[in-house]
This record gives sequence, structure tokens and C-alpha cells, in this order.
Amino acid sequence: MSLLVEGRKVQLLAIADTPVFDLFADRPFEEPVALFLPNGSKFNPYRRFRFPDAGLKKLFPAGHKTSVISAGYASIMRGKASERLAESLEEAIAWSAQQPPRDTGHKTSGSYPESIYAGTITCPYSKLTLRPGQQLRIDVAIQNRSPLDWKPFDESGIALGNHWLSRNGEVTIWSDGRTPLTQTIKAGGRSRMLIDTIAPHKPGEYLLELDLVEEGVRWFSEKHMFPFHISVAVEDSLAALASDIWKTGGWRRWIRTAWRSLSARHHR
Repeated sequence: MSLLVEGRKVQLLAIADTPVFDLFADRPFEEPVALFLPNGSKFNPYRRFRFPDAGLKKLFPAGHKTSVISAGYASIMRGKASERLAESLEEAIAWSAQQPPRDTGHKTSGSYPESIYAGTITCPYSKLTLRPGQQLRIDVAIQNRSPLDWKPFDESGIALGNHWLSRNGEVTIWSDGRTPLTQTIKAGGRSRMLIDTIAPHKPGEYLLELDLVEEGVRWFSEKHMFPFHISVAVEDSLAALASDIWKTGGWRRWIRTAWRSLSARHHR
């Protein structure tokens, strides 16, 4: 950023394995940028977001070129990953030389101010029992408690999403359902949204976490909003059937039917 302030020309900024929005304090960098992302890194935005380009285009209005490299966290400079990094850097330099001059009169704002990340999420469920891989559509009530309007996704990048957590809060499935905002929710306003989720395929006890996201930038719960949690028991088909029979009293009907059958045989 200091080079731009000094009036120096920057043909290309190369960034490898780093949380990019933290580098610029959410302010835009108005020169071409090359991102080198290890596919196994915790900083890879494609692991944290469904549509990361919605946020990256805010941060890099002059354009960005993304290269995903087969490597883990903090290992992009080692072995074959470093060779692929060198190749990708050469490609990015050639790409940046073809980019048009930036429009110095065009103002961009990067991500939104922190005050926009204030809201609440509620839904009618507190506990659920699902089968492995079962699909579930959830009706969610949302309130914008920030002083700013939430614009539709194409303009804001805001969407409703969910994670699956273990009971001790560890993420087991980071990105599941996603419902982009289709209309403006005014400051202080309310709306309802539907989100389609898929239960984990492994039976167990989980927390389904509902949250809002500014795609490619951050999840609202990283700032001022509390996510909504639903306790979910994922049971295999036999266990789920037994649970349903017990909860609905079906076991009593089964015992009565079995007793009648045995009695009928006895009197023959």
C-alpha cells in the first residue's frame, strides 16, 4: 500500500497462503493481484466460502488471478509445490502485463464496515433427529440489526449458510447449504429465508450452525452476530426407526399385535 501512496507503479502483487483481507484491513488494493492458494491450507478461501470471488472482486477491483496448488498449510515453498508456484508466478506476471490501466477516478470500498455484521437468526427447531445424508429444508427468520441495509447477493455478497459442528464445537463440515439474499433487508428490517441442508453421513451427535456470510470476506459470527444452533442426532435407519417407534408409542401397538397373534395361535 505504501508504494501506491508514493505514486509507484505496481504491476503485480503476489500473495501466497495468507488471509488476504487481514493484509489490507478490508481496504481495496487497486492493482492486479495473483493469489497462490494451497488446496489444504486453512487460509484457502475456497474452503471457507462457497463463492469467494464475490469478496475478492471487492478487495481487488483491478482484477485477480487465482492458482490453487496441491500443498498443505505452510508448505507451498517446498518440493514440487514450489516448482508449481514458480510456474504459476510466471503465468501471473504475463497475465498482469495484459491488464488495462486502472481507473484512478473510480472509488471502491472493499468490504463493509463492521457495523453491518449485526443481526439475529431464529428458526422453529431446537432439536432434530435425522438419517445419514438426509436433506432438510429449514425456514429461517432473519433480522437486520445493523444501521445499514443488506443489499441482494449480486451487490453485497451476503447469503445465509450453515456449518456442521461436533458437540464440542469442532467443525466437521464447513460449507453445506447456501441461500443468497434475493432482496434488500432494510436496517432494522426482518425477512424469512429457506435453506437446504444435508445431514452428515456418519451417525452421531451434531450441532447445525446457521450463520450469515459476506462471501469471500467473513462470516457474520466472526464479528457481531451470534449464530443459531440446532442439536441434531444423526441415526442410522434401524436406530431411527426404533427411536420413532418408541417416541410415538408404536411399541405398544406392536406388543398388542404380537400378543393377539400368539393368543390366536394358542386357541386353534
